Amino acid sequence: MPCDASTFSRKKGDETFLTLSRDSPLNFIKRLYIATQVERRRDNIINSTLNALHDSKISPGAWYRFWSPGGYEIIDKCPPLFSCGTQYPIWLDGKHPDIDGTDAISYYVCQRRQHDCCASRWVTHILNCSGYYVYKLHQTSSHGYSAYCAVIPSYKCKMKKYVMFRANLKIFTGTENPCPPEMNSENGFTPGCTDNFPKLDGQVKLTMSQTDPSLTFFCDFRGRIDVRTVLVADWYVTSIDDNNTYHLPVWTDHMVERKRSVLKEEWIKKKLGSNVYCEIRSKWKTSTSKVLSRPIRSETLFAGIKLFNRIINVTESGGVGIIQLQSTIPVICLTNIDESNCKIIIEFAYNPQRGTYYYSEDEDEIVSGDCSITLTPKNWKQVHNISVKAVRDFMNDGNKKIYLNFRKIFTTVATDMWNEYQIPSVEIMVLDVHSALCSSYGDPHIQTFDKTVYDIFLEGEFLLYSNENLRTKVHIRTQRCFNAACNCAVAVAVDDDVIVIDKCNRKNKKIVKGSNFPDGWNTLHRHSLEQGNRFVDGLRVFEHDEGRRYTIHTPSGSFVDMHMVDEWININVFASSEDFNSSSGLCGIYDGNPRNDISLNTNDYTEIDEILSCGSNEKLCQFVESWRVPEEYSLFGKIVNFKWSQTSKVYQDELFCTCNLEKDQSVVVCDPKTAVMNSESDREMNNGKEINKNIHIRGRTRYARDTENVANNYNLDSYFDSEFIQDSNFHGKSLPILSLAQKKESQSYKMCENSIKNNAGLNCVSADDIKNLIETCYTDVQLSGSFDWKEASKLQTFKLCIDNIAKNSTLWIKNVTEQTSTNTTKTKVNKNLLKLCLQDCHNNGKCENRKCFCNEGFEGEYCNVNSSAVPQNLRTKKICDFETSNCNLLLVEGKTFMKSDKIICSFKNKTDSAWMNNVTAIFETFQTILCPSPYSNTVPLHIQLAVIIAEKHFFKQVDTIFVYDSKCLNCTIENDSYKCFQKGGTCYINQECYANGNLNPSNCCEICNPSESNSTFTARRYESTIVASADANILIKSCSNRSPMTFRLQDPPNCNKIYLDSQISDNCNSMLDIYYDENDIIVQLRECRVNPSICLFNLTLKDQCRGHELQKVNQYNFYWPGTGIKDECEGKYSQSEFVTTLNVKVTEIVYEPFQASHSQSNDGASFEILKMGNAEVSVDVKGIVTYQAPSTPGREQFRVIRYQNCVHQIKLVNVEIKENN
Repeated sequence: MPCDASTFSRKKGDETFLTLSRDSPLNFIKRLYIATQVERRRDNIINSTLNALHDSKISPGAWYRFWSPGGYEIIDKCPPLFSCGTQYPIWLDGKHPDIDGTDAISYYVCQRRQHDCCASRWVTHILNCSGYYVYKLHQTSSHGYSAYCAVIPSYKCKMKKYVMFRANLKIFTGTENPCPPEMNSENGFTPGCTDNFPKLDGQVKLTMSQTDPSLTFFCDFRGRIDVRTVLVADWYVTSIDDNNTYHLPVWTDHMVERKRSVLKEEWIKKKLGSNVYCEIRSKWKTSTSKVLSRPIRSETLFAGIKLFNRIINVTESGGVGIIQLQSTIPVICLTNIDESNCKIIIEFAYNPQRGTYYYSEDEDEIVSGDCSITLTPKNWKQVHNISVKAVRDFMNDGNKKIYLNFRKIFTTVATDMWNEYQIPSVEIMVLDVHSALCSSYGDPHIQTFDKTVYDIFLEGEFLLYSNENLRTKVHIRTQRCFNAACNCAVAVAVDDDVIVIDKCNRKNKKIVKGSNFPDGWNTLHRHSLEQGNRFVDGLRVFEHDEGRRYTIHTPSGSFVDMHMVDEWININVFASSEDFNSSSGLCGIYDGNPRNDISLNTNDYTEIDEILSCGSNEKLCQFVESWRVPEEYSLFGKIVNFKWSQTSKVYQDELFCTCNLEKDQSVVVCDPKTAVMNSESDREMNNGKEINKNIHIRGRTRYARDTENVANNYNLDSYFDSEFIQDSNFHGKSLPILSLAQKKESQSYKMCENSIKNNAGLNCVSADDIKNLIETCYTDVQLSGSFDWKEASKLQTFKLCIDNIAKNSTLWIKNVTEQTSTNTTKTKVNKNLLKLCLQDCHNNGKCENRKCFCNEGFEGEYCNVNSSAVPQNLRTKKICDFETSNCNLLLVEGKTFMKSDKIICSFKNKTDSAWMNNVTAIFETFQTILCPSPYSNTVPLHIQLAVIIAEKHFFKQVDTIFVYDSKCLNCTIENDSYKCFQKGGTCYINQECYANGNLNPSNCCEICNPSESNSTFTARRYESTIVASADANILIKSCSNRSPMTFRLQDPPNCNKIYLDSQISDNCNSMLDIYYDENDIIVQLRECRVNPSICLFNLTLKDQCRGHELQKVNQYNFYWPGTGIKDECEGKYSQSEFVTTLNVKVTEIVYEPFQASHSQSNDGASFEILKMGNAEVSVDVKGIVTYQAPSTPGREQFRVIRYQNCVHQIKLVNVEIKENN
């Protein structure tokens, strides 16, 4: 061996070295120093520098060998701070040489500092001595404590036992061999093992106790000990770094004549999150030996916040993950802090990088029920839950690892032990679930979520999409168009709310006798049905491009896009990840498997391999028919019957928060919308006009409401009185089966192929989708005989392109400024989407940031409208009935209306020659305007209507309209003339119609009363009664919660022509507020007095029109406890009442003692008189009532109230006053 020549040892100060003989191959090393400190081991973590190792005084440039149970070589991995018995440990930056030899090899060593494993480095030399290494070391700087770190090699190579070392080196007591079980040495290794110490037989118990205002740990030895024995307690905490556990000594307690060691709170300051344990050893009091018995260890006690799960998974398809944590140590308040203000707030944030805090400009992947947890002296033992939900981001961006990081705790109200405590991170794996698109377009073609394509060609109402878990569904109505069927209406339901977009052809069911009513009516119609006082949060409707397109957005982030195209509607359902494995209907089961898309309502399914139509495939027809909606479950009716399998409502009160840190400050945003991040949906909402803001509830029954401003509403009854025209037996025509080669020869196929491929110029649509789109375009053109129908497939190409690009997260860029009609926002957009506009704005404008900026002379969202175009095909109702419609707003339908205040509606009576009455039209959509009628409710009337646009030199007579009111009139129309007769039970006053009981609009005191006159108004007589609520006699149990007493008018007036008169007993004149609020009379206690009391009051309701009394309500009671006895009696009040009669003569004075229902002392009792009127009554402190009768005979009534403790007793005295005999 090159290093094994005979040597001898010497001591120089605290260092031991070997002098090598001249025969040694390493004779160039004059002295080999031995580093023997056991403390150099890596897991020797110190908590102070009091006894830290410091290599600033080693022999400079000398050669060293590490030889101790602490380690045989310098560690080659970065150790933590305060390890290796020093503050800044030094480690080898590289691997030890494998080759033996006499040539030293140069290496770098690094000094570990705060946040830097190699804060400084220098060169050392290493020599391999066939089993151990020697090092040429250099002194460390005097700044801070720093020493070389040793480790036992991982391959567990043992040092060779060199005789010369054993004989000559007396520098340590043990080497690498453990002592026998009954013996011990100073470090547990041979040589030096002995059994000269007391034997311990017992257990060590570790407990924790709160000793205000601090926390204390106790280490108790439970067993017998000799009086000559000294117990030594060693306290440790354990920490984990890189999955390695380190035992950090805290302090050593030498216990003389005691068996309990105490660890104060300050010893574990900044060590929360560690396991605490203690070991007890023994030695003889008089022994000079440093050898102690083997230790007995206690169980460990975790001190800090225990996390029950450090790794969880959440999925974008829904569900909530739960992170549980619990404190194992109490929250102890500082001595000057009230317990109600004493709390520890644990704040957390989500970051994609572990252990770092920063503000991320990326959208949040995770949201929580809250962003902090509060620990108090009362709840610290509880298990606290952090609810975690994955954000539905509508992008295919893969799984992501997110870390829930906790802020360091800081408190000024609890003990300092908590300060700077860092709870470890929790790893959250967010499992990505793709969103999907289902389409119904053209005549109509269905493309399911999983890309199956088929045609239905049937008329009726069908379930397109449903998710029972989200309580969301979409119905479509299809109607015959040419040889197929087209989408003509869409209804979206969420919970019990419905939004309808309808342009189906309808036929009115109320045909005026003798008239020719139009066979159909396909006006674009919008209405909403609601339950509750508002829509479900997140359900919103937006109009785009002046009514050419609508989007309906749901709480889950999914939305329905509807594009109006002449006679049909293109429909696209953008589903959320929560629809995965949860959808049904014509859109199929969204699960990534297209072969089960044709699933019947019975869950049976048929596999199809090509595009088929219901007319050519019987099984496909069975599938479509299974999703036909029965009439009783239609979403298009005035009253909707829902059939949900899930009973609970979704999203109503679900609140989640984004938790971030910005400049070390918590940034918390809590909103039901935070769990959804759909950039496309957000963009549609930012750029659209919301049209459901003015919808209000009308009782508990479900009614339809128009989605426009209430002032512009036209009555919806005409819509619900019309009938959807359909033939459930209709089956559209199927095309002859041709090969692809044969189709390609046709002009239709070539036209479609050219149109679709030009529209997909960004290569954003798959080859399979393009093939399907060309096929559906070809089918539409062939069935309709018109190339106009290629527009449906062109629009669908555009929608597919947007959807495909929007989901590709690699194409998104940040901080793009978007200017909307209301504000400017910074958002994330897709760089390819920025240059995507439908048909490149039809070559009539420029596409920038997904918006078309039209050239002069063109308008519309995609510059497809010529500004010089005038409305065409104008028509309106030929008959308008005020009973069923708002004939003050006449709907005019046409094409190419443009939003303008220059559109004029001109009216005249049919018999007049001049158009005299001009009013500005109200723009609705590109297909409809509203014309305010100047004729008010004057009926019957034959009027003519024309539309004028002066700047375009446009004048067009629309139609002749017969206006009447079937409430009063029976009318017939023959040969363009009418005959009307007044109905019985109505009033026809000043050419206006009023039903029985209708008020005079200009005088609320007059009504229509045909029994007295059917041509003039009659004076109104109003009758009503007051009905007391169930709590009419109220006992107020707390002055801080003064509930009012309520009286309800049984027959409320329809105008405010009544007034209230009230009379209050003398003792309460300033204590009660009595007022009339709509249909209720409210009695409210204004304030509590110190003493308890009872009020007496009368209510009188009077008719303001006639001045007569409607009803009088006598002597109601109102009790309150008084603030003086609140704490004593709250919740314990009782009261009783008894009646007595007093017979007196006029002007007589009598004395009546208070007599309870049972014998009771009056000591400490108080008395009070309740009366109204002029009677002279008083009571003294003993309960003696003095009553003086009035000078006229009659009857009176008063009450005497006795208060004692928590008991109220009431003596009702009825007085009979008689003449003197």
